[in-house]
Amino acid sequence: MNWHKYRWSIVGLTVIVTLSILFGGQFLWQQFAITKPMSQLAQGIEGVESASLNKNDKNGTTVKINVTLANVTNLQKTYKALNDRITNVLGHKNYQIIINDSHTPELEGLYYSIHLYIQEAIVTGNFGLMAERIQEKAAVSGTNAQLFVDSKHIYVQLTNSNSSMYVVVPRQPVQEVK
Repeated sequence: MNWHKYRWSIVGLTVIVTLSILFGGQFLWQQFAITKPMSQLAQGIEGVESASLNKNDKNGTTVKINVTLANVTNLQKTYKALNDRITNVLGHKNYQIIINDSHTPELEGLYYSIHLYIQEAIVTGNFGLMAERIQEKAAVSGTNAQLFVDSKHIYVQLTNSNSSMYVVVPRQPVQEVK
């Protein structure tokens, strides 16, 4: 093969144009298929102030979605609605919902003191006892605790006069993302 017959400027220009089209297409797909629908995700879901992709995560295997919650009346209902919309946007991609709320160190301390009851209930299946223990402990600290349980998660809402903490605990062990 005679390499001297080729016009290298045309070959180089073709490579540059092809790469520009590919990267431009990827950028446009990311903007209009993922980022824009993700920014509109929160609209209409009670208690969800905002939702956005975590752009600092360059891992690529799991999409991390930051969700800001405020004044949620039923965390289970809100989380399911949010989860359904995310699934519609991302399809079968792996994702993780990161909940941002207005929790205080007091609420965080209460959660860590009741976390053992939650883990025990996951193992034993005795969710009624878990709810009783958590309600008692929350009442002592002047906090309102609401618990919801379904086949996949335990939803914990801790609320006091000026702050809220929302935690979704998976009932099945989460596989580690490497």
